[in-house]
Amino acid sequence: MILALTAAAFAGDTFDAHGFHLVAFTDDPSGALQLSLPTKLNPGSFYLGVLGEYAEAPLVRVNADGSVDEMLDGVVALNLSGGWAPLSRLRLDVSAPVFVTSTGPNGPNGFAMGDVRLAANVVILDGTFGLGVVPFVDLPSGRDDAWLGQSTVSGGGLVAARVGAGKVHVGASVGTWFQPDVALENLTGADRLLLGAQAGVRITDSLAVNTELRSEVPFAPNAVAGTETPTEILLYGRNRFDNGAHALLGGAVAVSPGASAAFFRVFIGGGFGATAKKPPVDTDGDGFFDPVDGCPAEAETVNTFKDTDGCPDRLGELAIDVYHKGKPVDGAALKVAGSRPLEGRSVLDPILHGELMPGDVYVGSAELGCLAGKAEATVPEGRAPLRIELVPDLSAVVRVEVYDAQDKPLPNAVVTWERETTGCVSIEPTRFKDTHTGRVSAGIGSHTLFVTVDGYNIHAESVALEKGDDKLVVVKLAPTKVRVTREKIEILDKVYFEFDGDKIDPRSGALLDEVANTLRNHPEVLLVEVGGHTDSKGNDKYNVDLSQRRVNSVRSYLVGKGVPEGRLVAKGYGETKPIANNKTAAGRAENRRVEFNILQNAEGAAEEVKTIDSATQQDKDKAGVKEENRPDASKIDKD
Repeated sequence: MILALTAAAFAGDTFDAHGFHLVAFTDDPSGALQLSLPTKLNPGSFYLGVLGEYAEAPLVRVNADGSVDEMLDGVVALNLSGGWAPLSRLRLDVSAPVFVTSTGPNGPNGFAMGDVRLAANVVILDGTFGLGVVPFVDLPSGRDDAWLGQSTVSGGGLVAARVGAGKVHVGASVGTWFQPDVALENLTGADRLLLGAQAGVRITDSLAVNTELRSEVPFAPNAVAGTETPTEILLYGRNRFDNGAHALLGGAVAVSPGASAAFFRVFIGGGFGATAKKPPVDTDGDGFFDPVDGCPAEAETVNTFKDTDGCPDRLGELAIDVYHKGKPVDGAALKVAGSRPLEGRSVLDPILHGELMPGDVYVGSAELGCLAGKAEATVPEGRAPLRIELVPDLSAVVRVEVYDAQDKPLPNAVVTWERETTGCVSIEPTRFKDTHTGRVSAGIGSHTLFVTVDGYNIHAESVALEKGDDKLVVVKLAPTKVRVTREKIEILDKVYFEFDGDKIDPRSGALLDEVANTLRNHPEVLLVEVGGHTDSKGNDKYNVDLSQRRVNSVRSYLVGKGVPEGRLVAKGYGETKPIANNKTAAGRAENRRVEFNILQNAEGAAEEVKTIDSATQQDKDKAGVKEENRPDASKIDKD
């Protein structure tokens, strides 16, 4: 409920109780209705607007008995506004209400004109933060006998500020309004302080929701406290159309009583704005005016590529990387060919060139040993990856012919390559079915091939190949002395040593060579125990030591023939594991042996390496030797 006046006689002192002063509409949908906020405009722009309004009881009188007389009520008005910007920092405004109807203490007032307000919006600062001053003057063109106008000229000025951030902006103003004096009971002065605040939020580029607060604080206190500060809050939405027109709908309510604060208002309206075109501007100074400049804030890069779009751009770059099996590879020989010659670098130091024309195609090739690859890329604007994947180049050929010791052709040979060179040789075996000759492919480099025929020994031979080589390898095989089972590598002959020593007898070299080749040709055998055994002559400690030294020599020999030492363990058992009767010379000869036991293979099968430091007495008895009857080791022959 709005309480504006208390018992008073109104004869002789009147003023404008309508209390609604429109500012010029601009093309900003989040602009204010009553606050003239600083906005820089294009010179020559103009704006027109009309707002239909209904105001409920903007002026009432409260009698001593508490009854209320409505001094001005039911105001229906058309609020007209216009603005013109002769300069970018100056806008001239004019506004006036036209009262279609209203009701006063003596009944209907009829059609009437309101006071005309002339104002100037002077922009001092413009940008994210705006600051300006707004002087204004009100001409007494309204009906002062119906509370619809002043009796004389009045005016004042405001300081206004605005802050904008994205789709939200807020504004505020403070100023003074000098009005004709009145001498009513609780209106003892008319000059007042004007306060205003506004906030606008853009829902879209063309639609905004806004709120405003308007308050008037008299400099002279009223006789009745609480009735001297008319304050209203407004809420409205505005939509701007592409053709320059806009529509507006909203309302207001009083939040504190006072003359000109209506109980409520509702309003609807619209307008039109014609924003003058700015003269062509070239912000970035690149020779393209902003309306046709694709990047008005960034200068064109003149480099023969897209030199007419007004934007900075980059010529092409190539970032070349070489991979093998998905991992980066260093050290490859690199070549790149295309529209322009390029110089190569290390592949992990990418080739980066900033003068490649986008759209050109470049082909890169790389070689590393037997590996080679090629790839192409179309240059974009900026950097392009050129990734080369290396694959084996198996262009060299080895022709193999297989014979026995009497030069008789041996058919059905199997040729395999040592697996350490996987990638440059085939991992699949090559079989010469029903023939003693065949061809195998390989890449450049040094490789070892193995040739096997059932019943014959394994032949190993190293070949050094260049790209495109065609080499002949003639192989002669002797009957095998080695056989592979799941549990062991069986040898069909003995490993001989010098008398009572650990030095390998030369006659065992061929046998151990075949064992080494067998191990290299069977990478699925992961761990082999070289086990050494003696007969029962001599004491336990001496026999264990002798057998350990002998298998150490065998292990070293195999490692020297290319068997990785991590695949071999050596264990001397002495006399603890006889396989024949130690009471006979033939039995003792069988017990003196070297065995190759498979402890682990690629399928995961494994046996625990058992350590036996000494045999039990039962084992010794089975061997036919008692401790007290053992001769001295120095008097015993050991082969």
